[in-house]
Amino acid sequence: MQAAQDVGKPWIEVPSKDLHERLGGYPGLRHQMPVCCGVMRQEMRVGDEIRRSPPSGAGATLLVRYALPRDGLAMPEPEDLDLEGFPAGVQHQAARQALPIISRAARTGSKLTYQGLATALGRPVRHARAMAQVCDLLDCASTLSRRPLMALWTVRSANGEINPDAWMKDALPELRDLLIAEAKAHEFSEADEEAMRGALDGLVGMGNRKAWAYVRTIISQEEMVARLKGEEPPPPQLDSINDLGTDEPRVVLAAGRRYVRDPAVREAVIRRARGLCEFCKEPGFLKADGTRYLEAHHIIALAAQGDDRMTNVIALCPGHHREAHFGKDAASMEAEMVRIVEEKQAARS
Repeated sequence: MQAAQDVGKPWIEVPSKDLHERLGGYPGLRHQMPVCCGVMRQEMRVGDEIRRSPPSGAGATLLVRYALPRDGLAMPEPEDLDLEGFPAGVQHQAARQALPIISRAARTGSKLTYQGLATALGRPVRHARAMAQVCDLLDCASTLSRRPLMALWTVRSANGEINPDAWMKDALPELRDLLIAEAKAHEFSEADEEAMRGALDGLVGMGNRKAWAYVRTIISQEEMVARLKGEEPPPPQLDSINDLGTDEPRVVLAAGRRYVRDPAVREAVIRRARGLCEFCKEPGFLKADGTRYLEAHHIIALAAQGDDRMTNVIALCPGHHREAHFGKDAASMEAEMVRIVEEKQAARS
């Protein structure tokens, strides 16, 4: 950071894989990638941005862009604020900083004001309106994680009242009262904070308005009302023949980049596995030609500067291949796969 700042760069991007490799111990049997990623996230300040994040949140593909200079918090000047408050990237980082403050207050039954929250984040009191939008983004994360609205209940207007504008415009008439009642009856915990933090990962790059537009494609207001009332959610609207979908699917052209994998590496790894998933030791299913089906997985992705060599590729059954990409235990699986492949390669030498 200091070197980049000295030459006048406006930001620096840090990949977790490169950082850990410079520290030593990665890849290896006892690597500390989750700790490395945790420190990278703790260093984040307003204006920083997560450019890429692994499914588990802690892995070799985490990429953070840190804003420079870093002499204190990078605070935007008033003229940098648009009519909607903070720009989306700044708003998202402010939400991450505000979350533990609001969570502590919620767990102890305390109440904050938008002005007080602004001060707690090192911002001027005049940013109270932008703080309301930050809280709206946090409520969006609560909804996405199916949790009561912590920010709506905990952070109040200057007179101590719940935001009078929240859940009024374009909302179902009874939804506001139901949401407030749920939050009032709920005993907030660290699990709520953790769930909201995970939901924020899925809203990176979105301000509160775009985030709500996205979440409402997943959870409708009708579904929210039904859940809060303990009723069955309404069925999806069906077409005239009581079916979903279409007889004329759209065709679109897609262009992009992909990494070219060496087929010889894949074939060698599949031979090494001898028909058994190298992670769970279960045989792959039988194909029509009588061989077992397995998939080759790059432990450290090629996009994260992983090598296309047998030392970085493992043969997996389809289930564990998907879990390695999207499962909540992807980071621990990665460490175990490194160990397995090291043993396999050592046995070959």
